[in-house]
Amino acid sequence: MSKYCHACKLQEAQNLPAEEMEAWRAAHAPKCCRNHHASSKAMEQEATKVLWGRSVRSHNFRSTEMLCDGDSSAFKAVVELDLYPGVHVEKLDCINHAHKHMGSALRKLTKDKRLGGKGVGRLTEGKCDSMHNYYWGAIINNLYNIDRMRSSVWSTLFHCMSTDERPYHHRCPSSPDTWSFYQKALISGEEPPAHKDNACHTYLAPEVAEKMVPVFRRMSDEALLKRMQDGGTQDTNESLNNLVWLRCPKTIFMGKGRVDGATARAVAVFNEGAFEITRVLNSLYVDLAQSTLESLDKRDRRRICQVHAAATAHARDQRRDYARQRHVAVRAEHAREGQVYGPGMA
Repeated sequence: MSKYCHACKLQEAQNLPAEEMEAWRAAHAPKCCRNHHASSKAMEQEATKVLWGRSVRSHNFRSTEMLCDGDSSAFKAVVELDLYPGVHVEKLDCINHAHKHMGSALRKLTKDKRLGGKGVGRLTEGKCDSMHNYYWGAIINNLYNIDRMRSSVWSTLFHCMSTDERPYHHRCPSSPDTWSFYQKALISGEEPPAHKDNACHTYLAPEVAEKMVPVFRRMSDEALLKRMQDGGTQDTNESLNNLVWLRCPKTIFMGKGRVDGATARAVAVFNEGAFEITRVLNSLYVDLAQSTLESLDKRDRRRICQVHAAATAHARDQRRDYARQRHVAVRAEHAREGQVYGPGMA
């Protein structure tokens, strides 16, 4: 989708007579790069209409589910078109975007409801990070079980507001491999240890937790959890997007032709690897040296090895540790510097 055509801009700058300009537009229309005449925000919705509208005609294919990120009205547009009479299109939600929305909602509470700041039981930046990660864990560890998923989401809030005098661990998992130190002690027949030695870093005062209830109620809605019970993500889309932007950076303006070429090349590499370029060159009657073929094959094998290495448990733990250390360092810098930028500061 493009709102810009360089040829049109150059022609308009010549200030030609109206009749001559209209004649030029009529001749230029088939190859004009501008194919979108609404706002940029509406591009995703219009592109979705095009993709879904031609699926049967071009591929004899119908989609019955749409995995959404909650940031656009694409699903509503497809439903209103009623492209597949008699076929119900189901909306699914990306668990990674829900994870991000939970963190954003908690951070917004710290400002709008003034729940943040220093002090015991306040909703600090670190607690926001921990609790929105707990939310992701509650979803991913209870796929296809909405009741357990909702109970696990609420258990994080009750767990964090528990004290020795008022333990609210009735929603925490009671299985032998439970993450709750309180339930683990009860299963072992032992006296539960003191909260200050186990959960003090995420403790929330009752009055703070009470104001967080609307967020948890919204993020544990049955309809939302049902749309996430498959554990679907848009990671594949983001991976393809990354290949596009490597060839066509978003930081530099590119015309539609350049974006089309970058997208075609990215899709080819995503589906078939670097070796796919040999088919294009063969169709152009370009002879390739053996060293070139070996280099392309080596690049594909290296990419596969890197993916397998990154998918190991050890690599995931390293990424989590690195992200955690980075967040701790950033929070320490902010605490040391104080507020250095804001509206009205002189």
